[in-house]
Amino acid sequence: MRKRKHLFNELAELVLAEIQSVVKDYKKNPKAFEKKMQRKFQSDSALNARRAEKRLSEITERLAEIEVYIQHLYEDKIKGNVTQDVFANLTKKYSDEKAELFAEREMLKRGENERKQFVKRFNHFIAVVENIENVSEVNPDILRELIDKIEVFEDEQHPESRKKSAKIKVYFTGIGALN
Repeated sequence: MRKRKHLFNELAELVLAEIQSVVKDYKKNPKAFEKKMQRKFQSDSALNARRAEKRLSEITERLAEIEVYIQHLYEDKIKGNVTQDVFANLTKKYSDEKAELFAEREMLKRGENERKQFVKRFNHFIAVVENIENVSEVNPDILRELIDKIEVFEDEQHPESRKKSAKIKVYFTGIGALN
């Protein structure tokens, strides 16, 4: 029990140091902190957004083409210009392609919504950090407001000192891991 309490205290100290570091970085220069976060998280996001927008446009065009092809295919079937087998094969091919395109379009739209949600979460994180004056201990309120999750890794033994050191990765709400 004593060892567990010691490990909990060590974890709390590590998390506190991480929180203090982030708050200090923000308080020292809010604009630089925001730019750093934007560069870190939005460079990929902006590139993905442009790709997604282009692909959504391509999908919309292709879906319109398929509709025209299906309409012509029905007309040709009625006129007797296309056999039943050809009609069935092409109809299935176009229907399958439409289903794939609809699924891809939905996936791209979800990605777009996730990017918008990231901006909201980031702005919320900044608002919380702005309201923090001094963090001297880790408490449930601070954890709820700032921390999404904490990964704790196995202790690493240092050969020279024979001491173990814990390693953690703190995922902040809205912005993820910073180190």
